Amino acid sequence: MTLTSAKMREATIPKPKIAFRRVIAADEKENYLTNTDLFNTSARKSCTTYMTLKDELPNFCTVQPDAGVCLSLGTKYYYDINNRECKDFLYGGCGGNRNKFDTKQSCLGECGGS
Repeated sequence: MTLTSAKMREATIPKPKIAFRRVIAADEKENYLTNTDLFNTSARKSCTTYMTLKDELPNFCTVQPDAGVCLSLGTKYYYDINNRECKDFLYGGCGGNRNKFDTKQSCLGECGGS
């Protein structure tokens, strides 16, 4: 059995467990970095003021939405960690990841929001 480079990368890259809030003083915007981002030099250098620890989020709240492999499109909601809100996206009906919810309320209940 061989691993493709994408699967090998997925298996060896540390999974984010804690999100850090980055506050930019100039325009008072907030966005989030995961502990994986902190290993990335460019992400670390872009922290212009300070970071504060945010409550631990489930791992699935920190990933981008995945429409899956099927074509039975329907609306689902995912948690956008950068904007701290739940947004809608088109889900294909199978596959994807756990960052998908039937309602905006269930998304907020699992992952939080503003």
